[in-house]
This record gives sequence, C-alpha cells and structure tokens, in this order.
Amino acid sequence: MPPKPRTMAEELEFMRAKLNAQQRTINQKDRELETLRNQQISKKPRLIPRPNGQAGRSKNGFNLKDEMQLSNDSTRYERLLRIIRSYANQYLPIRKTIKDQNKKRLDKLVILIQKDVKYFRRFQGGWPMHAMIKQYLQNAHDKHKRDLRLEREAEKEDSGVWDAPQTRTADEAIEEEDDEMSVDGEDGGADVHNGEEPLMDADFDWGDENGGLKDTVTPKRQNDADKENDLPGEVVVSQEVVTKKAKRSQKIILESPLTTPVKPAKRKATTDANDDGTSVPRKRAKAILDNRAHSPLNVSKAQNPNASSKSAPLPSLKLELPAICPANYCKDPVPKDPGNELALLFLEKQAFVAKHGKNAPGASQFTRRICENIKLENRRLECRREARVNAWPLEIDYSELPNCIEAFEDEIYQIAFDGPQLAECPIWQSFLEAISYKVHAFSLAEISSFSPGADSGARCGYFGARGKAVIMSTLENFIQDRLAPDQIYQTVACLYDTPEQWDEPDEDFTLMSDVQFLEYILAPFVAASLISDDFECDLLCAIEIMRASSEFGDLFHSDMLVPSPVPSPVKNAVKKIEPKPMISKPSSQDALPVEPPKQGPQAKNLESKSSTSVPHANTKTMAKSVTKTTMTNFPPPEIRKKNSEPKSQLSKKSKNIADTIAPHTYGTRSNTQR
Repeated sequence: MPPKPRTMAEELEFMRAKLNAQQRTINQKDRELETLRNQQISKKPRLIPRPNGQAGRSKNGFNLKDEMQLSNDSTRYERLLRIIRSYANQYLPIRKTIKDQNKKRLDKLVILIQKDVKYFRRFQGGWPMHAMIKQYLQNAHDKHKRDLRLEREAEKEDSGVWDAPQTRTADEAIEEEDDEMSVDGEDGGADVHNGEEPLMDADFDWGDENGGLKDTVTPKRQNDADKENDLPGEVVVSQEVVTKKAKRSQKIILESPLTTPVKPAKRKATTDANDDGTSVPRKRAKAILDNRAHSPLNVSKAQNPNASSKSAPLPSLKLELPAICPANYCKDPVPKDPGNELALLFLEKQAFVAKHGKNAPGASQFTRRICENIKLENRRLECRREARVNAWPLEIDYSELPNCIEAFEDEIYQIAFDGPQLAECPIWQSFLEAISYKVHAFSLAEISSFSPGADSGARCGYFGARGKAVIMSTLENFIQDRLAPDQIYQTVACLYDTPEQWDEPDEDFTLMSDVQFLEYILAPFVAASLISDDFECDLLCAIEIMRASSEFGDLFHSDMLVPSPVPSPVKNAVKKIEPKPMISKPSSQDALPVEPPKQGPQAKNLESKSSTSVPHANTKTMAKSVTKTTMTNFPPPEIRKKNSEPKSQLSKKSKNIADTIAPHTYGTRSNTQR
C-alpha cells in the first residue's frame, strides 16, 4: 500500500528538520577546521624579532652575536660573517655604504642568502644580515678613504722622482712590454676586485699632476718618426689597455696620425705582399682567409653598426680568429673556413674596439652578431655533412625543373580534380592534422600565419625556397590552362567533415583558395614526387626525405630571385583543349550520402565562389551541388592520356605501409614513363 501523501505543513516541517541537521553538521566541521588551524599555528616556530637599537657599541646598542643566540658558538658566528662578506663582495659595490646601495638589489640579496643558509631563516625580516652587511660596507668605505689619504701623504714625499723625462732605454722597455701585451676579445676590461666597480678617469679631477707623464701606447716607430722629423705627435687613446690572459694571442697595431700636416711622418710596413711577391698598398689589401688554418686578417676600415656608411676610416688592424665564440656563456667553436660575412664581422669589431674601446656602446652588438653568425655557419656545416651522407644534391639545375614537373602532370590533375584521391593523399592528411581540421579558420588567415606545423610541412625539401618558387610558378601555369579555382574549391568542398569534423564556419564562410592549395598541398606533393623520381622510392619514403632535408634546402637553396619560366615548358608541351573542363550539376544518383551544412552564410559564400559556367537556381541548390559533387568524372576523358595510369613501384614492405594510409599511390612512375 503506497504511503499516504504528506500535507504542505508536514512537508515544510520535514524540510526544516533536514536543514537543521545539515546546519549542525556544518558547524561541527567548522569547529574541527578551526582546531586544526590552531594546532598548525602552535607548531609553527616563532621568528626571532629585531631588538631595539643598533648593532654595535653605540648607545642603546646590542651585541649581534648574543642576539643571534651564538654567544657560545664563536666559530659558527665567524663563519656566518665570512659568508655575508663573500656575498657582499659578489653582488654589491663595497665602496658604497648601505644608504647608497640599491634597495631592491639589497632585498634580493637577503632572500638569496636565506635560500642558501637556513640559519638566517629564523630571524624576522633577515635583520642580522642587514646588520652584518651594513657593518662590513661601512668598514670597507672607511678603510678605502684612509688608504687614499695615507697614499697621498706618501706621494708628497716621493714628489720629483718621477717627474724627469724618460730616457730612450725606458722607451724601449715600455715598447717591449706593449709587444708582449695580449688582449682577450670579449672577456677583457678593467678587473673588478672584491665587487668594486672599475675606476674611470672621469670620476676624479687629476689636475695638472700628470702633465709630465710619458706616452706609453704609441708604437716605437711613431716616436722615432716624431724625433727624426722634429714634429710633435699626439695620440688619442680612448681607454687604457688592461693586460689579461687571452684565449689566443692577437696582435694589434695602432697607427695614429700626426697633429701637424706640414710634413708627414715616416711610416713602415705600408704595403702587403701578394702571393706572387709584389707589394700592394695596405689600403687596397684584401682580407685573405686560409681554408685550412686561422690566418691573420687585415682591415683598413670599420664602422659602428649604428653609424652611417660614410664613417671615417679607422686604424689598420691585424688579428687572428679565436678558437671559440667570443660571447659570454657560448662555447661554440669558430669554423676553420668561415664565410665572408663572419670574417668581416670579426674585422669590423676589432677595428671598432681599437678606436672606441671594448666597453663602448655598440661593441656588444658586434659580439651578438658574431655569435649568431657562428651558430649559422656551424649549422650550415652540419647540414652540408648530412647532405653528403644522405646523397642529397648540393647543386640543382633549376632550369630543367619545369620539364621534370611536366612528367607528373597526370598525378597533379588527380589531386586537384578527384576528391577521393585528395582524401587519401598523405600530404593532405598531414595538413589537416597540422591545422587541427580548422579548414574554415585557415582559409581566412594569411599564408605562414596560421600553423607553424603546416608551414613546416609546406617546405619542398632540398629544393629549398628557390625550388619552391619554380614549382609554384609552373603550377600557376597549370591553373591558368587546365585547373580553374572553382574546380579546386569544389574538390575541397566534397571532402567536408572528412576524415573528422571540421570547425564551424562563421559569417565569412569560405574554403581554401587556389593560392593556399598550391602553397600547402600541390607544391609539397610535386616536390615529393620529384624526390621519389630522384631516389626511385615510393611517395611515403620521398615525403620523409623531403622533411628531413628541408633545413638543408632553406640554408643552401634559399635564393628567392627566380624568374617565372617564360614561355612555360608545360604550357608549350600540353596541347590546348577546348572547351575547358567544367563542373556540371550532378544527378541525384551521384550525390554523396553526406548531408550538406545548411548555414546561411555558407551558402552565400558558396554562391560567390561559383563560376558562371556552373548552373544553379539559388543559394541552396549551389551549396548542395558543391558538397555533393563526387568528382569521379575528372579529369575528363579527353584530358587523360591513353594507357597513362601510373604503375606502382612499391616494394612489399612499403606497399603494406601505403595500403594502411591510402589505396592509391602517387608519384611512382615506371621506367618507360620516366
């Protein structure tokens, strides 16, 4: 017997009781949660607060060692002091007091020390570290000032000893030191001791105390010329060269002009010797690179990369290429046979450093460009080595490429005309996977702006960008003669939502344009067919070779200045057929069972895409005719050559792989057909 239904009052009372029970459960859970929070808070250690006053012996000061709870552990306290001093030397300029330090940098240093030393985590705000750093910086500042004061007092006692002019013997000794001087390409510069910044001449007012200093940078032969001609020579040096052990010895020759143009000074070694023994003026000497070893390079001009091309000539330089990249944290080796661009960059940088100094603005740009060029040169060498191992052609006769493309005329028509053939093509399948089946969104995007994977798959292997330009130009002639854009559009339209569902169209509904179809489908297909013909393999193997050799083609065959073949070999070889093949409205028997999409914008765009040769009554009729066209009748019989069906040359192993992807094979032609 079914239970008696409750009245409204009984139902209300039942719901109130249920609500009260749930509320009691919630209150109990809240109390349990609060208890757990209190337990966690009680377990958390309490941080040691900062005491009042300042660390030290000042009034109301405190003993830092006692407040850090290390009064009975002097060894650990001294060790922590040494750690703090080491971090300060590494990350802070120690000649500045804590008031002059960068506050953000100081806070980051405290966090870094707490991360490395767990003992400092128990102090609130890291106050012991601040106290230790403050004390160390103040002591270092005071010691520096005291040392300078004592040194000036000592200089007064030495006055007059070094004011006398230097003798010829001293000049010779100085020049011998200059000849032994070596400069590191990028690691040079003023040494930094104990975290101090290098002293610059602009920071001090030297007065007239250095008026009697002797020039120790001008080469000896320049000084001899000045004395012989009794003409004063002036040398302007941007920065004093600091000696440091170099990665490889480099010779620098600086030649400074005279200040008075009345009578030029004598110059030595103004000519360079050629291979035949004749001498050539240095200004016209060219940089000669030895293919087997690093040889010195001569340069007479260099300029700032940001300056104009009319910059003044710089002193002549002589250098040797380093063994590794001059950039910091880069250990790439310098190629033994560098290209002209890389050699010129080294020369320009050396000349720029000789004139403006290694720390001048613009020197880092040279280093960055050199590093990028070294990586590119090394990658080119690797690709060339890989090409030789895999027998990829290093040189291609692009003038014969259109004739080779003509041999694959039937396969190109099958891909462009026949929807089922296109659906089974591996290149089409890879393209759909690369764009995630977003065909409508892809059609609205510009070329090379939608999917990097699709752009990578559109490369033409070892033919490179230059070969792709020739292929695209030849395929455009195919489009003009035989293939209309509407026919390509209908071929893609009959594959709607296959093999997976495509994206939803928007108001600007469209499919792939003829340019996109050539760029991403036909051009890679033709390149793979040509590779298949070169290596006598099937299309799947040719596609793997094409993708593996794409980087090699981009590096070695990247010349895009390729004129279109006029007249086109394909245009002359293929006889004209009148009238051109047209798409007629299919009968109901030929219609595919797939229902067409019934969006209004889609039908509207399809109507705009259709040609005048395709009969249609209205928008819906046009949409049905496009989506239901089977394309089994294309190309027309008069276009197909008699007995021209391509014969498969697949091996048993490759044929089994190909059958799992597509029952048809592309790009395989018999020896008689080739």
